[in-house]
Amino acid sequence: MTNLLGETMTNTAAAPGAREATLIRLPLAARWLVAAAACAVVLACAALLSAGAARAATIDGAITSITTTATGTTQWDRVDFGCTWAVPDGSAPGDTFSLDLPVELKWFGATDFALAGPDGQSVALAHADPTGHVVFTLTDYVLTHQTGVHGSCHFATQYAAQTSDGTSHLDFQVGGEVIRVDLPTTAPCSPDCTVDRGTPSKYMWWDDAAQTTTQSVIRASATDSDSSVVTLTDVPGPGLALDCASLTVTIGKVLDAQGYVTDPRDDTLYPPVVTCTTQGASVTWSDVAAGEYAELWVRADVVDPSAATYTNQGTVTVNGRTAPVWNEVRASDAGGDGTGSPTSTTSTTTTSTTTSPTSTSPTSTTSTTTSPTSTTSTSTSPTSTTSTTTTSTTTTSTTTSPTSTSPTSTSPTSTSPTSTTSTTTAPTATNATSTSGTSTTSAATTAPTGTTTRPTRTIVSAATLAFTGSDAGRLALVAALLLGTGVLLSVAGRRARRH
Repeated sequence: MTNLLGETMTNTAAAPGAREATLIRLPLAARWLVAAAACAVVLACAALLSAGAARAATIDGAITSITTTATGTTQWDRVDFGCTWAVPDGSAPGDTFSLDLPVELKWFGATDFALAGPDGQSVALAHADPTGHVVFTLTDYVLTHQTGVHGSCHFATQYAAQTSDGTSHLDFQVGGEVIRVDLPTTAPCSPDCTVDRGTPSKYMWWDDAAQTTTQSVIRASATDSDSSVVTLTDVPGPGLALDCASLTVTIGKVLDAQGYVTDPRDDTLYPPVVTCTTQGASVTWSDVAAGEYAELWVRADVVDPSAATYTNQGTVTVNGRTAPVWNEVRASDAGGDGTGSPTSTTSTTTTSTTTSPTSTSPTSTTSTTTSPTSTTSTSTSPTSTTSTTTTSTTTTSTTTSPTSTSPTSTSPTSTSPTSTTSTTTAPTATNATSTSGTSTTSAATTAPTGTTTRPTRTIVSAATLAFTGSDAGRLALVAALLLGTGVLLSVAGRRARRH
């Protein structure tokens, strides 16, 4: 015979006494419905798993102030900033707030750092990208500190714009708000500036924003006689190793506005003798004419990132007269702190009061009959009360005149039990209020003027999420309906084949 799908179904002969086996196939429509139901169930499970992620929020205005004590800033100077921050009560792990540097600044230093709590636990983790966009992400700390979560932060930047004598207005974007910081700046040296090259010197600075490489230059004073011999040496301090491939030397009589040798140079006139290892470098010029300035440029790689400062020393020797030179750079340690009021947990004790039921046993009086030869005894049944000891009383037989009294029966009296519903009083917790200090990098900071707006916790738009917690119930209902429909159609198809 054929089924609803037109397929041939064959029943093989069974052994005597054995039950006939029947192959049951679901109708095509039922198969599709069952598959759809299974997909809906999978989607519902995915919705439940993603419900937590859907609650992540972006907090506007969490950065409440930004300050600096820098003055007289020129181009490429390091500028340190301090900030304060606070998030709304009830913020959750994964919630974020952000800060964007103004165009005049470049992020300088560590790109990943933590805002640590009093116990060392991270309250938030921060990451800065190359564009100066910094995102702070709250940690599980806020699960146990639901109120009053706030703190401070500090970070370093490099002023990349040209400067003038005046004030630069720096606008920091903090979510949907802007915080302005005024920075006093100084104009660079003009071509008419007088540069002091009469004293040997050494300069050193970070070569990259990540602070993994330093750049230094040793400058010798001008030679004061013909046939001079000039020797420059450079020795890196702990945590540094010279990059010999980066070493360059130059000599000449022409200086630029900053006092460095520039074209036309005399490098071909005085070829140097150069030696270099990771531990030191030496360069010597011989038979140099009077009035020549020599320079040694070299980079050094950081081999110990844990150091707070890195030094570099050297010497300048001209015609046997040696002058020591040195300089250092300081690693910027972006970081901060945070704290909050611990979430109090109060246990609730429920007291139940129950009144035990009181029951009165019935009292019956037996009939009294008088006969010439016998006396009917009269007895009183014991009276009992729940949870109370009952003493039975027995009356001995009494002989009376031959009078017959009808028996009297008293119906029992029962008092229904009375129960008092237990009353639970919800605990009342008073949140503590704590005030944290303000952390300032390298110097005290002055809070900017203006009105501080309480940060708000903005839930990420549902349009950017695949599922939300409320979708799970609907999807589960759809899955159940589809599954039920598939089962019904399956049963209907089975019955149709039987007929």
